[in-house]
Amino acid sequence: MPTSNRTGAFDLLLATFRADTDPVDWQRRAAAADPDKLVISAIVLGVAPLLHWQLSVWGVTLPSRVWAKLLSVRSASAARQHAIQTQLSEILEAGAQSQLSPIVLKGAFLAAHVYPEPGLRPMNDIDILLRPAELPLIEALLLRLGYAGHYKDPAEGAGVVKHTSTFQRPGGTSGVANPYLNAEAARTVEPHLSLEESWFGLRADITPGVFERSIETDIEGQ
Repeated sequence: MPTSNRTGAFDLLLATFRADTDPVDWQRRAAAADPDKLVISAIVLGVAPLLHWQLSVWGVTLPSRVWAKLLSVRSASAARQHAIQTQLSEILEAGAQSQLSPIVLKGAFLAAHVYPEPGLRPMNDIDILLRPAELPLIEALLLRLGYAGHYKDPAEGAGVVKHTSTFQRPGGTSGVANPYLNAEAARTVEPHLSLEESWFGLRADITPGVFERSIETDIEGQ
């Protein structure tokens, strides 16, 4: 990012997550920064819960008005992530009964196995990877669990082909524009058949061999 487009708040936010940052130095820099811009940047980038956690670990606080915002976002993210974990567990349990072994992708895996607590990794949907022959089975399973499917032609728009269907339970509300701030916002399920990125003709596919390299793990007791 060009230096002219970067703010002191953005640089301070980056420093929060560097392993070599000195908390005392961070607090000194924070005293000269705009705390509102720092928190707004964290919310927009989806790292507000992690920012609150890191500052709590350091024993560093911000002015009460912005600290309350961070705490509120972290609490909302924790509630949303709990709902997502429950939803994922239900899908995985039903999948196991149907002899399905999907790979849990991205946030749902990272939240459970990488982050100190699940709510520190905000996410918008559940992504799972399946073999092509398993797609009809997972779609039928999701319909049985009360989801409605939305299908798209991969040739339309940007030409995204890694998933061509999205499932959502009726009644989910979009709530506020940023779903990370609303535990009740819709949580969709996206069955992927590949890890290919295809965007207006540019293609990169890292799917080959991924199932052979995968390892069994535990998510929500499944």
